[in-house]
Amino acid sequence: MLTLLLAAAQAADVAVLPFDGYGVPYDEVQLAPQGFRDALLESGAHSPLSEYEVTNRLSVGHEEQIAEARRLVAQARTSLDKGEPRAALSTLTQALELHEQADSAWARRPELADVHYFTGTALLSTGRRTEAITSFVEALYLFPGYAETRAPTMTPAISAALEDAEAVLDEADPRRPAPGDLSRLGEALDVDLIVTGYVDLAGTVFVQMTADGRVVGESSRSMMVVPPYPGEPIYLDMVDEMLGGLPATSEPTETDQPTDEYYAITTPEALGPDRKPLFAKEPAEDELGTISGDRKRTPRGKTRDKRVTEEWWFWTLGGVAVAGGIGGLVYMNTADGNPEQPDTVEGNDATYTVVVEGP
Repeated sequence: MLTLLLAAAQAADVAVLPFDGYGVPYDEVQLAPQGFRDALLESGAHSPLSEYEVTNRLSVGHEEQIAEARRLVAQARTSLDKGEPRAALSTLTQALELHEQADSAWARRPELADVHYFTGTALLSTGRRTEAITSFVEALYLFPGYAETRAPTMTPAISAALEDAEAVLDEADPRRPAPGDLSRLGEALDVDLIVTGYVDLAGTVFVQMTADGRVVGESSRSMMVVPPYPGEPIYLDMVDEMLGGLPATSEPTETDQPTDEYYAITTPEALGPDRKPLFAKEPAEDELGTISGDRKRTPRGKTRDKRVTEEWWFWTLGGVAVAGGIGGLVYMNTADGNPEQPDTVEGNDATYTVVVEGP
């Protein structure tokens, strides 16, 4: 018991901040920081703050600003409902300044995303579409999936502008917090270490640890489904690497990696005895996705597979069947016999069977 108490007393305080998400819904993205909190706690050398503690510590001294920012956003929404976008813009500008002073980008992301979304709506109403898209980009960065899960009823113009904003964000590189901002956050949170990261739809989970704004460790993985649920072994493996343990991957050689179509599997279960990664064929787009299996946007550099009716053999076989006087039937495999609901496995397309029957 005494040993456990001494270990807890010597544990370094660490704050795992909300992760960025690219193409993955906000609520799913935030499973990743919780997974890293659990893994850091299990390591025994670190004492991670809870999500509530991070928000609470960053709110100290800013309670009045936060309350006023919320009031201003409500006032701006009323102005927008009345058809007064310019009045709404003035109010939202004040709310944005207050949220920035309270570090809401790390403590109240959904609320700050609201400010950017309504700012974009107001700008769009005044004919400033380019500026509106910039505001929508910020809303989507702070709260990925905003249009589907948080936005109120949207006009076609707002929907189109949000789609353009998504395209801008998809083309951009993942953002990295400025060292000075991280150093300041460490002081505000009264912690020794800060952990940040991101998750994207291409299957990447990236995590980085800083001390006083200086990077002291990082780890990255590519996987089939993101993010992993908290408690999965991959988090312990990544924490071990981030803290300076043995790397979980090795540089592939010509004999390690047969072709460019293959990628390394770097989970602990997939590593060989020599800790070199095994390799598997690059998954198709439909095999990638979030933990819910939902398809969001096409990952960078990915294109969808051909449908069965786009394959050359589909129409060739059909032509042969007709020319030979044979009845050709195409059946779609379904779970319950309903052709409107084809079978899927982890979001994969339905499978098809071509049966050629004689006369």
